Formats: sequence, C-alpha cells, structure tokens
Amino acid sequence: MSKTQLGFDLGSSSLKAAFVHNGDVYVETFPLPEQLADGRAASLAYDLAQFLSQVRKKLSLPWRTAVLTLPPSEAACFPPAPQDHSTLQGAVFGQTADLQRQRLSYMRAFACGGIWLKAVLSQEAALLRLIRAQKKPPRAALFIDLGHRSTRMMAVEQGVIQASWQIAAGGHDLDLVIADELGVSSPRANLCKSTNFHGVLFSPAFACACERIAIELLKILACYRSAHPSGNPAGVYLVGGGAAVPPLRQSIANILGLKLLPPASLLPGAGDQAAAGVFAAGGVMG
Repeated sequence: MSKTQLGFDLGSSSLKAAFVHNGDVYVETFPLPEQLADGRAASLAYDLAQFLSQVRKKLSLPWRTAVLTLPPSEAACFPPAPQDHSTLQGAVFGQTADLQRQRLSYMRAFACGGIWLKAVLSQEAALLRLIRAQKKPPRAALFIDLGHRSTRMMAVEQGVIQASWQIAAGGHDLDLVIADELGVSSPRANLCKSTNFHGVLFSPAFACACERIAIELLKILACYRSAHPSGNPAGVYLVGGGAAVPPLRQSIANILGLKLLPPASLLPGAGDQAAAGVFAAGGVMG
C-alpha cells in the first residue's frame, strides 16, 4: 500500500492542503488570517505556526512530513532553469542571506505547527510534477492561475513551461468592485463574492471587472502566439481561487476563445476543489 502524501500551497489569501493516495486527491482550503495575508506569513513565524497548528487539528493530522509550494514572489530563490524537481534545499547555495532566513522561517513555522517540510518548491516546479505524473499529459495547454492579488498565465508544451507572464490584477480587484457596489469592507466583499450575495456577481460593474482581466490575458496570449507561431494549445486550465467565480471563467472563455479544460481531469477525486489544489497536489507527485 502506498503512503499518503501531503502537500501545501501557501498563497496570498489562503492555504491549500492536498492529500494524495494511490492517485486519488483530496483538497481543502483554509483562508489565511488577515495578519498573514498578502505575503506577510514569512515574517510572522509565530502567527503562522499557530495557524498551522489549528489547520493540523482540523485535518486530524499526526506529526508528519509535507511539501510546501510557494508563488513566484515568495519563491524568488529558485533558479528558473532545470525543468526538474529542484527544492529550496538544493537551490539555496549562493542565494542572499534574506532568502535563507525566509526559508528557515517557513521551515521553523511549519515545524512548530507540527509539520516537517521535506521540500519547498516553486509553483512552476509543482505544476511540472503534476503534468509529468499524468498517464496522458496534455501536449500543449495554458494554465491560468487566478490568484487574489495577481493573475498568471503559463504556457506548457510537451512537459516544459515555455513562458510565464503575470499581471497585477486578481480576486482582490473583484472584491473592491463588490465592496463599492454593496458598501461593505473588502474582507466582507470576498465573502459576498463566494456566496453571490444579492446576485452581485451578475452586476454590470462586476462583469466589466472580469472582462478587464480577460482582456489583459488576451494581450498576453497574442504575445505568446507571436513568439510561438507553431504553438497550438488544446485549451486552458483555470486554477486558483478565482476559478470558482463563474462570470470570470465565462469572460476568459469568451474573450480568449479557448476551450476550458477541467482541472479535475488532472486530479482524480478532487472534484470541485481540483482548481484550488493543483500546486499543492503537484508538489508531492513525481
């Protein structure tokens, strides 16, 4: 019997946990406390450890090992080259003292929370692990990570990330529109977004905000096609928290003119949580 693997993906607004066992995946998302959001987790090790301890109790986890994945802004210490399974332990030599301290801060915080990190990966490395673990990996596809503070498009061809772009717009911008529409705070707007409070997701202002993000992605897609005229992506996988917002999904599909591919096909058993768990689960594969 194969051992259950545990992976975490620490974003700017939430922590995703993924359990991988015999090819099946279970994913759960935990919103970050306000003091840990927007990249502040690394500098607040004690608060992060307290939060992780609560997560471990909710998941009924014994002391165990795990893999952590981080977004580009947090994983800047990773060399872009080898399309392999490089970890922070193997990439830290020659890096700045600040980055080494950041690495140790995460490892200590997770250890104090009852979780031993055996590896720390960039989200890109985790994505490649996920793709290479597929029996029939997509030959060419786009992955769009709809994050809270930013949106990132990654072009994957034959198991290699050919290019990656990021725009400074994401779920937070949608929250600001909702906050203005309903006269509520930004954190409250995020909750209204997840519940479609008073049908706010279908307001004209919200539709325009979704279209603005999609148009920026279309510009990126045009640049990619110009640089890779032979590239022909089969479609696009929408991942991250924003993938759960129907109007944003529809705007991207309509404006990019590409088929939306189901993340659940990459993570059997994850169901509706597959889009959120791509990086967390990918980190423990391969």
